[in-house]
Amino acid sequence: MKKNIPTNWEITHFYQQWSPIMSDGTLRAVIEIPQEALSNAEGYVPNAKPFADTSSLYSDTCFTRSLLTDDLLKLFNANSKGLYCCKLNEHILKGEKTGDIAVFDDSKVIILDKGNKRLLVYILYM
Repeated sequence: MKKNIPTNWEITHFYQQWSPIMSDGTLRAVIEIPQEALSNAEGYVPNAKPFADTSSLYSDTCFTRSLLTDDLLKLFNANSKGLYCCKLNEHILKGEKTGDIAVFDDSKVIILDKGNKRLLVYILYM
């Protein structure tokens, strides 16, 4: 599902780096959302799960086993609460391989931090 970001939302951080040869890379974005748009922003978090504080997030496997979440830890504070979705490559979590080749990591985390009025997007493909 592709959704455009409304023009009154502000991208305060955007980073992406992709390898032209291997097509692997990362994307990180922090998007500030106006207070009046927070309820509409829920539609940007598919299969959303609620979180009341950062400790409840860290109980999810997504936040203990993914390379994605290292930078994410720096963005949370006492106000962080909202909704999140996480899609991790289950083969990576199990350390599985296909023959002699490691399975590629294809993971995504989207967090609607309502307490800080921002949408956090992290994608890792290796």
